Amino acid sequence: MINNENKLRIIVSIVFCSWATASNAEVSLLTKTNNGWLKPNENIEIKINNPLVERTNSLAFFIEETDVTAFFKKIAGNLYVYDAAGLALPNGEVTLTIYDSNGEWEELGSIDLNVLTSAGYSISKFSPSVEVNLNSKLSDKRSGDRLEDLERKTYNDLDATINIETEHEKNGLNIVTHSNIVSTTNREAALRFSEKENEAPKVDLTEYIVTAVKGKTTFQLGHISQGNHPYLVDNLGNRGLTVQHKFSDRLSFDVSTQSGREITGYNDFLGFTTSKSKITTATIGYELTKREGAARLELSAINGETIAESNFDEGQVPTAEESSGYGLRLLTKSKSGKLTTDTAFARAKYTNPTEETLEFNGEQLVDVKETTNNAYYTKIGYRLLTDHKISNSLSTDLTVNLRYSHIDALYQSLAASPNPDEEIKEITFIGRLGSIDYQAAYTRSRDNLDDIQSILSTQTSSTQFSMNTSLKNLFNKRIDESSKYYKLLPSLSFSAQRVNQRNINNPENSESDFNDNSHLPNQTNLTLSNNLSWEFNKWDLAYQIETSHQNNKQLGRENADFKTLGHQLSINLRPTEKINLGISAGRIKTNDVEQGIQRYDNTYGLNLDWKISDKLTLAASHSRNRNSDDQDLSKGVSTTNELKLSYQFYIPTASGKKLPGQSYLRYNKQNAENTEQDFQTKGSSSGIFAGINFSF
Repeated sequence: MINNENKLRIIVSIVFCSWATASNAEVSLLTKTNNGWLKPNENIEIKINNPLVERTNSLAFFIEETDVTAFFKKIAGNLYVYDAAGLALPNGEVTLTIYDSNGEWEELGSIDLNVLTSAGYSISKFSPSVEVNLNSKLSDKRSGDRLEDLERKTYNDLDATINIETEHEKNGLNIVTHSNIVSTTNREAALRFSEKENEAPKVDLTEYIVTAVKGKTTFQLGHISQGNHPYLVDNLGNRGLTVQHKFSDRLSFDVSTQSGREITGYNDFLGFTTSKSKITTATIGYELTKREGAARLELSAINGETIAESNFDEGQVPTAEESSGYGLRLLTKSKSGKLTTDTAFARAKYTNPTEETLEFNGEQLVDVKETTNNAYYTKIGYRLLTDHKISNSLSTDLTVNLRYSHIDALYQSLAASPNPDEEIKEITFIGRLGSIDYQAAYTRSRDNLDDIQSILSTQTSSTQFSMNTSLKNLFNKRIDESSKYYKLLPSLSFSAQRVNQRNINNPENSESDFNDNSHLPNQTNLTLSNNLSWEFNKWDLAYQIETSHQNNKQLGRENADFKTLGHQLSINLRPTEKINLGISAGRIKTNDVEQGIQRYDNTYGLNLDWKISDKLTLAASHSRNRNSDDQDLSKGVSTTNELKLSYQFYIPTASGKKLPGQSYLRYNKQNAENTEQDFQTKGSSSGIFAGINFSF
């Protein structure tokens, strides 16, 4: 029995031990901060509340992994001051940890400190990276017919890409930048060679963006993306400026001004300074209810114009464009998330202003008229079933989507690219039945919405179905997983598509180019595809069979049909962890019913990847294609062989950092031989390439 005296001794011992081993001290910062941030050169005063601390004079102070005990001074009781004049505090988010260094080191407590940089930034990051590539062609051999005579048979090209990323934050203002610069010794590979030809700079700016965030306002300068209306302003991305502001959780406003054309290079740095090639957009968004996403209304507007210009090698006459308009978009989502809707309307004015390129001796050759047109759509999605139990072992999901869109014949917007003169109706089913995922869709579209008699009207109907499953998952309840039959079960995917296009009017011969009914389209295309794949420990197998039928029903061209049957087999072998061998073979047979000809394409290939060591890799490939027909009208064969040796290395630096690099040596040879109506061509080419690249 334990008497009362012994009980008291035990209780006192437990309380004492608990107090003596309590190592979590309460460490508090007494120095005033600026929104929680300290200056690196100001002294800090801390208070340590822990009885054990008051009983020992052997305290050690660490900031991260640096011992700063020598810079701490006890001023009274449990108050300590850090001398920042002797050693400045490291910037960023750091941890100050206090230890009892008398005997076994024991952590007593810690405190997190936020320290500004010497310039007063709470965040200051500068992250440059450079990638350098040296690509060489050491030899070039060519023989035979129809081979292009290259101006640069051998070369040594040096390319470099510089990426610079920065982030700075001060007094609540966060600024993030990203820029990308490329350089090359080969002017034909310069960024703007297609635009400036021999005047293209070899060092150029591909893109940049500066993002500044202050409270609820965001500024972006550079390569921006703006717009959330598919028919008016649809993610328009050029060089310019955008400002976004959230007045509240429910009301936001975006405005942007950007170039009317795609810009690369350091010229026209801002992008919106050219008054004749600028697009201005604005969007106001408002949540109609307090529940976020329940109903959001967006009002968008656009006004802009582009100038007529083209690259030196484009054979076209460009025209200037002007566009303005507005759009509404309403997005809703039910509380359960089952029902979603998306409805949008846009009205845009568009014209091509008079250009000198479209005039001759001061006389305008093209009569340009301004047009104002509409476009609208609505989408409805409803999740009918969610993990609905059909039986104890079978469940299903099903979602239905409906879409309707109408775009006037002459509708155009400089900030979006919908197809004008088109009406679309679509229904889609997306679902799952057990381990089978499937999707089915029916789409019907038509053009010539104004029913102009001299213009052909066509209707296109498309029916699609696809499904995929793993037969192992499908039969895992019926077949023992340890059975050899279970291991032979493949993954399966199947797809089918039927497309029919036909005329729905008969333009008058006198008012159109259609002289008889044989010009009126009426064609059906059917495509079926099956894919099977097996996965084993050291090898994989895949087989695909695809068939298609083009059925032409035009009057007088009923036999202009094509039937195609294709097979593709591939095997991937992994005899060891370092060797990967791929073998593929395929055959396509095409039956030209009208010509009475059957054409054949036979291909096969070999691929080898061998990791000789951690640094050395060998890759080899061989491919062969042979085509012919059953009447010996034409035949041909082509082969490609390639061998590549790659070596990875590291470049040591003075700071001790190792820069990754890679070098390669590649040999490529191609042969081609073709015979067509007793006319034969034959040619071959080979080359040796080498390169080295590294990044830092």
